[in-house]
Amino acid sequence: MDNRLGIKTIELYVRSVNKRVVISDKDGMWEINPVSLSDDILEAGDQDLKIMVNLKTSKVQAMTDDLFYTLRCSKQEFEM
Repeated sequence: MDNRLGIKTIELYVRSVNKRVVISDKDGMWEINPVSLSDDILEAGDQDLKIMVNLKTSKVQAMTDDLFYTLRCSKQEFEM
């Protein structure tokens, strides 16, 4: 599904030793820094994009510049 930010995927590596958040859009992939993680909410961001992901509902709140977006994502989980 298209969204106004152009985000295609948000990959969360929250159970690994090095927690990571990888964003992909039409221009490629980049990593943003996790800021905080609770049982339900992951916050991550850099100078261009800040996101808050509800891990239970897959609802994403994203902020860029002075704009605020709410996205609904499908959720896939994988553990090894």
